[in-house]
Amino acid sequence: MSSLARELRDAHKARRERMSGFAKPSVVRLQVITGDAEIPLTNVAPSEINVEYIPTLEEIISVVASEFNVTRLDLLAQRKATHVREPRWVCWWLAAQTTLISYAGIGRKFGKDHTTIIHGIRRTGDRISEDVNFERKVEKLKTIVTQRVIPITFWGS
Repeated sequence: MSSLARELRDAHKARRERMSGFAKPSVVRLQVITGDAEIPLTNVAPSEINVEYIPTLEEIISVVASEFNVTRLDLLAQRKATHVREPRWVCWWLAAQTTLISYAGIGRKFGKDHTTIIHGIRRTGDRISEDVNFERKVEKLKTIVTQRVIPITFWGS
């Protein structure tokens, strides 16, 4: 097996393991976070609960468009303008990291071939490893699209 094939297989295996607990694109796990401790939901006083969430492509697109000051239509258009290319690649990278959608599925949404999606994801990964400020920006976006804080109210309290 070639090193490229082994690398792709390992990356796919790691992605499957990371996403194995996710049943469908919805709220997947509720846990109360207090420092390093996880408290069972039955012992929770009215407060906020940290929710891990699998975002939709539409949510990723709207968050990235807002952060990079481009429109949703700019991201989905066939234009190759440099001010749109990078946010589009960030959308693809976030979709690959946070959803169960295949490269072909991401490509269908953006009107691109799956190999174009792979290229954009690799270029984004390269930029993340080279530029600390860009890494912070993308990690902030990843946090925004994957975390939801929901206020919990209890009946009778």
